[in-house]
Amino acid sequence: MTAENVASTSSISDLTTISLNTGILVAAAAATISMDNSDNSISTAVLTKPSAVNNLYIVFHAFLYDLISKFSVVVKVYNQLQRVFGVTMASESALTQNTTPNTSEPLRKGSCKKSSKLPNPAPLLNSKPRRPILSLEAKILVLDLDETLIHSTSRGTSHEADHMIEVRIDNHACLYYVFKRPHVEYFLSKVCEWYKVVVFTASVAEYADPVIDWLEASVMSRYNIKKKIFSARYFRESCIYKNGAFIKDLTKIEADLNKIALVDNSPITYSYNQENAIPIKGWMNNNCKDEALLELLPFLDALRFVHNLRNILSLRVGGNVRKIQPS
Repeated sequence: MTAENVASTSSISDLTTISLNTGILVAAAAATISMDNSDNSISTAVLTKPSAVNNLYIVFHAFLYDLISKFSVVVKVYNQLQRVFGVTMASESALTQNTTPNTSEPLRKGSCKKSSKLPNPAPLLNSKPRRPILSLEAKILVLDLDETLIHSTSRGTSHEADHMIEVRIDNHACLYYVFKRPHVEYFLSKVCEWYKVVVFTASVAEYADPVIDWLEASVMSRYNIKKKIFSARYFRESCIYKNGAFIKDLTKIEADLNKIALVDNSPITYSYNQENAIPIKGWMNNNCKDEALLELLPFLDALRFVHNLRNILSLRVGGNVRKIQPS
């Protein structure tokens, strides 16, 4: 599968016809949000392919199926009203106050009273906006670097690596050969449209910063993106060192953990924030056909519309959301 195959798909409206049993995740999200931009479409081949986060697909399947069964029609109408007329939904009383029959008027024998009045559009224009069913607020997606987006090693040759970087720490120089994970550029080009993207790595800044610069420039050049891919960068000094491991505390990035998710290959590093984690298999330049990043895209595309990310992601660890006070 190539990144081009993922991008070249039918329109979002076609996705709404996909069987809920085989493509519920993105099909449901697409039908609910009623997006018209074909760039947000995802290949049906990706939808039906088993992935490293299959357990999250299952629980999210149930969540969205219940949501769609109750609200899909309402959301479609609501979004159309906002898009075309710029109005908000009215309350039930406002919608019905002009259509309720007046029972005080006598009916003539043998006749049926028919209301000749159409509903007054004024309540639609004057009513208070309701809280949206799904959230359009931008969420934060935190990405690990090594073994998640790239792999680097001090052993290799220049013609094999995608990039070389010389790191100098305490007057000691070391040359690293850096390899891009398959489809990482396409992955980053998509998630930067959906999320505020942050890099959080346990590596030192002297090594990680130039690698991130190179990766970001590569994505921006290939996909003609003007804005920066990464809105912030966090390095080893932002981690908590405990029992020989560097642990990432997401409250250093965002105090409200309901708005943040972390993609990482190491369970130890997200042990403080398991309810925010999206695990991914580590990549060490050992599989040129790796598709783990591609397989995450449908899930991330749907997840961005959820109000509380922890309520969904915590289902992977039993559904118990711990209350963590920001440090």
